[in-house]
Amino acid sequence: MSTTVENLPASRQITYAIGQLGWSTLVNIVGVALVYFYLPPDTAGLPQLITGATFFGVLNAITLIAASGRLLDAITDPWIAGMSDRSKNPRGRRIPFMAKGAIPATLFLIAMFVPPFSEQSGWNILWLVVCQALFYIFLTVYVTPFFALLPEMGHTPQQRLNLSTWISITFALGIILAGLTPAIAGALEGAFDLEPLRAFQVAVGGLALIAMVCMFVPVLTIDEKRYSSGQPSTIPLGPAVRATFENSEFRKFVVSDFAYFTGLTIVQTGLLFYVTVLLQEDEALVATLLAVMV
Repeated sequence: MSTTVENLPASRQITYAIGQLGWSTLVNIVGVALVYFYLPPDTAGLPQLITGATFFGVLNAITLIAASGRLLDAITDPWIAGMSDRSKNPRGRRIPFMAKGAIPATLFLIAMFVPPFSEQSGWNILWLVVCQALFYIFLTVYVTPFFALLPEMGHTPQQRLNLSTWISITFALGIILAGLTPAIAGALEGAFDLEPLRAFQVAVGGLALIAMVCMFVPVLTIDEKRYSSGQPSTIPLGPAVRATFENSEFRKFVVSDFAYFTGLTIVQTGLLFYVTVLLQEDEALVATLLAVMV
């Protein structure tokens, strides 16, 4: 039997990129809507679900919770990467992980927006901490192997550039799709006479399910063994991480990546407040502004 690895055709490049559209939508729903949902302005018609008290003058509960989620994400990334690298699954090292991560990530994203009490409560804080932690763990189970597939299926610089271009486009589309959350919530509120809280939850749930379908597109359409050149790794996690950070170019990338996503998070988190409180415009403007930005 031939062991020749095939080049990834254009149709499969697109289905691979659709997976990025899915997880980008999930993570950007968190970026755009989470703080606004739990600590809404008075004009939003939403109940305040957790305390707005500040710590050390500038930090509040939602800030600390969001930061803890990203810290956990940084810890689990190399752990999941190591397990994926060493996997000997007959379907491949990446696709099986992606298949396992998509559904739980979606469900815990939805759960983050369905707290146990529709009023301010300490139980809502605990709920958010647990659901956010599990969301980021399962998102990592999907995203880390997803990115590892790119150099394994892109056998030449041009092929890798093509894949990178496609996923850049779909990441931007995911930001725009997530930005539709408040507009969809407003439409549902008017069309079905829903309370603002319920309309927001339905909007998040609907977008999350669309995102999950997108995440399964590469899982169901790409034969990893057919297109990937990757082989199971025997390098332990610790030495692998050390070797990676000894690369000066990688360290530069980490710094630039951190700066980019810090800026993006600041804009996303504040945009709903800028639009509704400072500009006193309708929430639907958020999607338009995000589309222009990306």
